[in-house]
Amino acid sequence: MPATDLTHLTIHQLRPLIEKGEVDPRQLLRNLLERIQRDNPTLRSYIAVDPDRLAAALEERLARGPRGAPARAGSRGGVCRGARGAA
Repeated sequence: MPATDLTHLTIHQLRPLIEKGEVDPRQLLRNLLERIQRDNPTLRSYIAVDPDRLAAALEERLARGPRGAPARAGSRGGVCRGARGAA
């Protein structure tokens, strides 16, 4: 599957691909960050994006293995949410 297609899939579509090893989560994060960087100046969907923090959260999640131990308290387990700022 071309990398550009991955950024348009839902988490429900991506999860089985990641679990089967067909999609590399690190590459997916890079693709998503590239899309945000490219499209956000026009869409203005994100107020702030911290690639280092996202990469660290991903590494923390991957270290627990597939469907591993629950995330630490207060964590979303590496799942990041986007939120629009008030207009």
